[in-house]
Formats: sequence, structure tokens, C-alpha cells
Amino acid sequence: MTIKTKLPILLATVAVCVVLFAGWANYTIAGYGEERIHSNVDDVEVCDVAMVLGTAKFVPQRGLNQFYMPRIEAAAELYHAGKVRGILVSGDNSSMRYNEPRRMKQDLISLGVPEEYITSDYAGLRTLDSVVRMKKVFGVEKYIIVSQKF
Repeated sequence: MTIKTKLPILLATVAVCVVLFAGWANYTIAGYGEERIHSNVDDVEVCDVAMVLGTAKFVPQRGLNQFYMPRIEAAAELYHAGKVRGILVSGDNSSMRYNEPRRMKQDLISLGVPEEYITSDYAGLRTLDSVVRMKKVFGVEKYIIVSQKF
């Protein structure tokens, strides 16, 4: 066999290994985190801070984003149930007309969360940014992440 005939076999083997590894990693991580994902506020452990991951309230041509209000309502419920003492809203504010943290803060206030218990992170452009900034910028190591199951 020449290198030209071995190459497709080698590439196929590498592709299969990558797919198997990705499947194993996903299964392992999902299993590890499953006991830490809660849908009921009573099951959530008390923590100082909840971080609400940013998302747009409205989606062009579709209207209200199906993820937005459940996140805001869950954060407000955590606060009112005494599960958290403060809420950090993290999101994008890349233009004067687009500001996720400001809108999230306004909606939390409208649900009865006092403004002084809400902190805004305007540089949470991605989930990774928000998580890294929670520790490096805000000095918080243990917190609840408010998002949704996909």
C-alpha cells in the first residue's frame, strides 16, 4: 500500500476517534453536572449570588425570546425565596441601542428585586467571559448560574 491509499484509512480512523471522544466527553460532563441542575427553587442550595446569563429579550422577526423571561423570572424567584442575596446580570451592551444587562436589571426591578441587589456586568459577551469575569473582576467563586436546559 502506498501513502495515497493509506491516507483515507488514517483520516477515517482519526475522524472516528474524534467523534467517539466528543461523545464520551459530552456524556461524562452531562453526568457530572446533572445533579447540579435544578428546575425547582426549593432544590437550590443557598448561595450569595446568582448570575443571569445575557440574552436578547426580542429576536428579530420572531418577537419575544423564549429564553429571556424564564431566566429573569427564575432569578427573581431565587431572590424572593431567599436563595440568593444578590443578582449579577451579565451580557452584551455593544451599542447604545443594545444593552442586555440594563434591560435585565429593569425587568428584575419590575418583578420586585431591589435595585441595590442587582449588579451589572457589561462585558459578558459570551458565557465564558461571564464566568471568568465573575471570579477575576467581581471576586465571586461560588454562585448560581441562571440559564435554561437545552
